[in-house]
Amino acid sequence: MTRTPGLTVCDIDHDIATLAARVRSETGLKIPDAYQIATGVHHQATALVTNDRDLARFKDLEVLTRDDFVHVDGEPGSNP
Repeated sequence: MTRTPGLTVCDIDHDIATLAARVRSETGLKIPDAYQIATGVHHQATALVTNDRDLARFKDLEVLTRDDFVHVDGEPGSNP
C-alpha cells in the first residue's frame, strides 16, 4: 500500500494532533476521523477520498465518497 501512486504515509506530529483535537471539538467526529481530516489539512491536501460520508461535516477540506465517482446505476461519473 505504501507504494501506491499518489498515496503518502505521514507521521503524526504535535501540530496534527492539536489540529485533530480542534476538528474533533468542532465536528464531534471520532478521533481516527479527526486525525484523517487534520492530516489532510496540515499537508494541504486538495481532497480526502473515503467511504465515510460523515467526514463531510468538516468544510475546510473537500471530502469525496464513492458516490462522487459512480452513478447509482454503477456507471463511472458524477452522481446527479
